[in-house]
This record gives sequence, C-alpha cells and structure tokens, in this order.
Amino acid sequence: MKFLRSAMVAVAVALVVFGGGLAAAQDAAAPAVVAVVNLQRIMTEAKSVVSAREQLQELSARVQQDIAERENKLREEDQQLQQQRSIVAADVFAQRVQEFQGRAAELQQRVRSIRQTLDEALEGTMSRIRGFALEEIAKVADERGVDVVLAQSQIVVARNVLDLTQQALDRLNERVPTVTISGQLEGLSE
Repeated sequence: MKFLRSAMVAVAVALVVFGGGLAAAQDAAAPAVVAVVNLQRIMTEAKSVVSAREQLQELSARVQQDIAERENKLREEDQQLQQQRSIVAADVFAQRVQEFQGRAAELQQRVRSIRQTLDEALEGTMSRIRGFALEEIAKVADERGVDVVLAQSQIVVARNVLDLTQQALDRLNERVPTVTISGQLEGLSE
C-alpha cells in the first residue's frame, strides 16, 4: 500500500513536471512571426536624412568658398614673395618664406580639421536618426505582433514575411521630419 501510494505520488509529480514541460515545448514550437525591414532605404529616403544632407551640402559649399578665398590669397602672397626674391636681402626673404609656409600649413591643417568636423557631425546625426528609426521599427513590430525583425539585405528566401519598411519610414518622417546637424560646426566658414 505504501509502495502504491508512493508510486502514485511519483506519477502525479511526473505529470505535473513533464506535462508543464510539454505545454512549454508546444508554446516554443509555435511559429515565430518574422518581418523584414530595409534600413538602408529608410536611411536614404527619410526626410530627416535628406534634411541633414542638404544642410551639410550648404555648409560645405560655404566652407569651400571660404577655403578657396584663403587659397587665392596665399597664391597672391606667393607671387608677391617670388617677385621680392631679387629685391630683398636673403635672410629677410628666407624669413618671409618661412612665415608664408607657416600660413600655408595652417590652412592645410584647417582644411583637415573642417573635413573631420563635418564627417563627425554627419556621422553623429545619422547615428541619431538611425536610433529613431530603430525605435519606430520596434514600435511597428510590437503593434503587429512580430517576434523577429530581420534586415531585408540578409534574406535570401522567405515566404509570408511582413515588410515593415514603409510603415517605419512613414512614422520616422512624422516623428523627425527635419534634423539639425550635430557637432561643433560654428565658425567653420569664417
């Protein structure tokens, strides 16, 4: 009797433990809802990205004009310096050449610094926009009951897959229609 009671308890425990495991296994076997998104398209077509690129082009044009003016001044100065070669003393000429080379080097350094600043500003801005895009993709996925979102570029073959790209793009455009380029851009075109 005691053995039979112990056996029944063991069977009951096994059913509870393994039966719960079977239910969990059945839940885990349910097909996942998979969606794809073309993040590259979003990062190309988003209004905020277009806005950032337009700002960058405008700023680059102003900076390029400023640099061209400075380069022209240096060319004129170089021509004047070459004309003075035979007129002034050798040590004075050498001093002027050294000063000129210093100004030319400063301009080259300024150009490198400006390019780096513009690149960092664009990269920071795109990173912010990408973060907003990912947030909108996550919201759309959650609302549509999607379990997994994959990059469209990584899919070779798929059946019955939801494409969240347009909906996420529309939401991103609504949330962030324009953006200001981030970074230390003040004074670049002075």
